[in-house]
Amino acid sequence: MLLKLKTITSFFVLLYSFSDILYAQTMLYKYAINLESSQNKKNISIDLKEFNVSSDYKIYQTEVSLGRNKSFFRLRLGFFKSKKEANRVARKFMPKFSKLWVDRLHKQDRDVLEKWVALRKKRPAIIKDGTRAREKTASKDDKEKIAEKLMTRANDAMKDKKYRLAAGIYTRIIGLGNTSKHQQAMEFLGLAREKNGQLIHARADYRLYLKTYSSGEDAARVRQRLLSLKTLLLMPRKRLKNEKSKRSDGRFFGSVLQFYRKDVVAERANETLSTNVNFLYRKHTDSLNIKSQFNVNNFKYLNNSLNNDKSIVNTLFIDVADGNNIKSIRLGRQSHNKGGVLGRMDGAWLRYRINPTWRLNMVAGYPVLTSISNNAQKNRLFWGVSADIGTISKYWNFNIYTIKQEIDSIVDRNAVGGEVRYRKGQQNHFALVDYDIHFSDLNTFYYVGNWHFDNKAAVVITLNKRNSPILTSFNATQGQVTQSIDALLQIYTEAELHQFAKDRTAKYNSATVSTTIPLDNKWSFIADGTVSNFSATPASADVAATEGTGNEYFYNAQFVGYNVFNADETSIYQYRYDDTKTFERIRLTVSTRFKSKNNKWRFRPEITLENRINSNGGTKRLITTGLKLDYKVKRKLKLELDVSFEKGKTDFPVSFTENNYYISAGFIWDF
Repeated sequence: MLLKLKTITSFFVLLYSFSDILYAQTMLYKYAINLESSQNKKNISIDLKEFNVSSDYKIYQTEVSLGRNKSFFRLRLGFFKSKKEANRVARKFMPKFSKLWVDRLHKQDRDVLEKWVALRKKRPAIIKDGTRAREKTASKDDKEKIAEKLMTRANDAMKDKKYRLAAGIYTRIIGLGNTSKHQQAMEFLGLAREKNGQLIHARADYRLYLKTYSSGEDAARVRQRLLSLKTLLLMPRKRLKNEKSKRSDGRFFGSVLQFYRKDVVAERANETLSTNVNFLYRKHTDSLNIKSQFNVNNFKYLNNSLNNDKSIVNTLFIDVADGNNIKSIRLGRQSHNKGGVLGRMDGAWLRYRINPTWRLNMVAGYPVLTSISNNAQKNRLFWGVSADIGTISKYWNFNIYTIKQEIDSIVDRNAVGGEVRYRKGQQNHFALVDYDIHFSDLNTFYYVGNWHFDNKAAVVITLNKRNSPILTSFNATQGQVTQSIDALLQIYTEAELHQFAKDRTAKYNSATVSTTIPLDNKWSFIADGTVSNFSATPASADVAATEGTGNEYFYNAQFVGYNVFNADETSIYQYRYDDTKTFERIRLTVSTRFKSKNNKWRFRPEITLENRINSNGGTKRLITTGLKLDYKVKRKLKLELDVSFEKGKTDFPVSFTENNYYISAGFIWDF
């Protein structure tokens, strides 16, 4: 009898615990979509796949009493944990249910929700566990097939903005081990978490990627994303915790950094103060995505009145897109390196996505050369059209463009070009071509190829053939007393100016081969070699000729150790050899990076030995010691100090010793 009583008691305890857990899970869901309301109950026959919506959601009806034996029925779709998620799904049903709205859950919804949660709790665990077990024990060929299928699912989830789902699938691909999709999954996992607002997780994923794949075009792209997180991290926590904030609320954040620098070279001091201010504003509504950015640099000379202080507006634009990012326009000062645009510009960039594969871009504006002026060059109007195409046949992406630019009354530049990207398995390739049909001259050919191997080694080949600077009619003004083409046309013919532009433009060619080879779990070997040359330019229009450099060679080799002497420490032993037209140089560098136990202090000591032999027979020996300190005052405020001392001796043509030092101190504040 006592045994039966204990059994019954245990049963009710378990039943109570299960119901308590079930209740806690139902409280996570707060919203449903009311598709339509009617006086009569309807038969439900809605295929969620037709709306490109997960079948995990539930279509159901509730009855609402109006009193006096009257009631009406609501057709609902549930269930959602956040209003943001509900709004995103609601947009897909808007064309068919124009009067839908997002509503909080009522008592009638809770009754359906409890059954729905209970069914979900029974279902996925067995399926997932079985699937994961099969994946872990699959053969290498089967893992490749599984990775291919999972990658397709993950990319589809990204297109549908289901970033949490995509992150989970990318994690499964990574868990399969060293498949051809492993590198891509590691990169896209960080991107999915960044898109999902998990910025800290994204930062960790990007850092792990760079530890695993440290070189190549993909690594450069990931480094750029990692740097951009400085401006994305973070909104104030109080605003994030405000549950009453609406989807239409704007987000304002940015950074301020200021650094004082003092250089003492040959007993002459130069002091400067540089400041950068960056503001970023984002606002998302159901129909619009708005982004605006302002970035300005100020450079002040503290002890030299002959040099003028300089302020440069790097960025000042507003970007407005529709809710689905199909159409958008960006107006103001912005920077682009695609579609034939050569960097910073004042103007407009329009985008229109025709379908998932094709996107049309149009651009018009004026170039901005901050080395000359902070103002746009209003006499150099350009306009162009480009198209982004891809992904095609799983591996190919393309961009094609045409662009024309005028200066005063003549053609400045008229180019066609494009980009090609190919990514398959453990190799990635990128090529860029820009050809000027006005001058009949190849402006740029650029190629990067990456190959990764099963032992995590990598080889990168870079080829670069370009005009320096890019060939334009504006080049004819170099060395002249005026930068006005119209003024020069009073002296020379248009054909002569075109020839002068070619004369002022050198040809640059380079080829680089680099490799990364992991030696064990702590050490890696990194090496690269580059050969380059600049062509000579002829004399014309009272401008002297310049000599070419001939082939110049640059070699670099380094051993990198991770956590060799203690945790969170990186040591670098580097050898560099340069053989140029004017000098030959050998440089040896030893550096290390480590942090304190409380993670507030970071130390980066470094020592460099250099021996340089100039083409005139002179020699110079140099030893440089330096220390960089970072101190994190708060999560968003960091102080930096960089001190280095340089002692050198030059033997020819005059023998002398120099003692130079450099100090840089400042702060970085993110808000």
